[in-house]
Amino acid sequence: MQPMTNAPYGHNPSSAQQARPGYTYGTSPNPPGGQYEFSPPENEVIKSTASWTKQAGQLNIFFVGILPLFYHAATALRGNTASIGQVVAALPAFYVGWTLMKAAKKLSSVVETQGQDVPLLMGGLDGLRHAFKVQVVMLAVAFILGVGISIVISAVKPL
Repeated sequence: MQPMTNAPYGHNPSSAQQARPGYTYGTSPNPPGGQYEFSPPENEVIKSTASWTKQAGQLNIFFVGILPLFYHAATALRGNTASIGQVVAALPAFYVGWTLMKAAKKLSSVVETQGQDVPLLMGGLDGLRHAFKVQVVMLAVAFILGVGISIVISAVKPL
């Protein structure tokens, strides 16, 4: 890793996120054992990412998972069989939120611990990768089902 002076992660130093004067990124002293330890400015970026990831996970669990799950479960219990699909659709959304929360915990651990920054960061990134993969698959399936159902409905019931 090459040190960058006053330019965090290739950003233009004139951007809103400037480095502290006189500080060089990527030059944090390493602890015994040779494991890379992130510097204070790098830890701030990771800490902020962990915080936003946790909030995204919490909001995803509540607004995309739990609320629709309860609403559509109650509707299905009243006899609306179309809501059963919505109940099933809320489960992957809940899982994505839970995965984001786990990733946020690993990212927070990068800042809170010493000596394991890189493995913890990789665990957090893997959690983000998994959450995004589930979300993309979920959206693709929803799109395919939506198009398929629209085709079937329009074939059965012409305009």
